[in-house]
Amino acid sequence: MWQAEGVNTLVLVGVFSSKVGQLRRFLLAGQPRRRILPQAILRQNGRPLQKGSAMNLLFICASNSVRSQIAEGWARHLGGASVGVRSAGLQPFKVHPMAVKTMKEVGVDIAHQTCRRLDDHLIQWADLAVILSENIEPFDTIFPKELRRDHWSIPNPDALVTDEFSQDQAYGQIRDTIKLRVERLLRTVRKP
Repeated sequence: MWQAEGVNTLVLVGVFSSKVGQLRRFLLAGQPRRRILPQAILRQNGRPLQKGSAMNLLFICASNSVRSQIAEGWARHLGGASVGVRSAGLQPFKVHPMAVKTMKEVGVDIAHQTCRRLDDHLIQWADLAVILSENIEPFDTIFPKELRRDHWSIPNPDALVTDEFSQDQAYGQIRDTIKLRVERLLRTVRKP
């Protein structure tokens, strides 16, 4: 089983022989495309966050059913009241039952979360938008320039499923990768 950050690193390369590009992107998912400096994040509407104010994090993917829902669940669970958290999608569907199951396995309940369509209200609410998608193109033109955003190139877990790599394993890997990314993000945005 592969886990991010080099912990218990055993990559089933043969399993992904036809999906080498996906595997490479998946393995590199722990490496941010652009580095967000803490002083750049710790702002709200161009001003430093006031003491006691929460950072509003918006997690986005295409259907708001798996990756962004998992990220929202982790951010709520790990961040508590220190952050405001929402998720949305371009074409929301419903929270995927496997996302609910894989998070429940680690004691995080996301069954109550709902899918939302990305709209102007959510964009205005957010201090930072995190896009969880391999393809950033659909998202490039919808955000105002002043909104801080980050891109986490994380594949849809269903695309990683093969005969030798089960759906449970794929969802577990994505869940664990997103947890590491959320933990790193929260260390950056939390105030002492």
